[in-house]
Amino acid sequence: MSFPYPYPLGLPKGTVRATITLAFTIDLIFLTLNSETTANLVSPLVLVALTFYFGGRMRINPSIIVPKAPAAERAWGLPAGTIRSLLIFLFGAFTVYLIYERRTLPSYILDIFNIIFGYLIGLIFLKIKTWYRRRKNSEITTSHIGPLDHLVSLLALSISGTTIYILTATPTVSYILLVANIASITLGFYFGGRST
Repeated sequence: MSFPYPYPLGLPKGTVRATITLAFTIDLIFLTLNSETTANLVSPLVLVALTFYFGGRMRINPSIIVPKAPAAERAWGLPAGTIRSLLIFLFGAFTVYLIYERRTLPSYILDIFNIIFGYLIGLIFLKIKTWYRRRKNSEITTSHIGPLDHLVSLLALSISGTTIYILTATPTVSYILLVANIASITLGFYFGGRST
């Protein structure tokens, strides 16, 4: 049996990942509207899926000018960023709906927005850095790592280490939610802004 694409199930690259993430997202929205207790139990699955989908995807170094990926290299053959944009829209619209209905926002909604917000800030940072490198150098190689890359990595490691220490050594600290939120945004930023 031959498949049209050399990826799982013969689908374009990333399609299985995108489908799983979208399915869990739609399920969480449905459950939040109908059974918040169940939604609270399912929310960790969605957080894991979103974290991997937004932050854990493999990406070529954007500092190198390459042609746009063919449809076989994008989920369902859609334009790049379509699934991420759809996920952001779904959570944004759902949050607006909950606010409009005067419902209490579940805590996992803030966690989801931390992931998305951090990712978007990291992506903006990456675009600016890439633009600056292209403007400064006519030839950019994959080995070009500047002081800013080292600084961002140290910052991500420091915030992660501090968060782990606070969560394990002193778990009764009153600002534990704030620390976890900062770490969540930082990790989204770091994964969204990584170039390799």
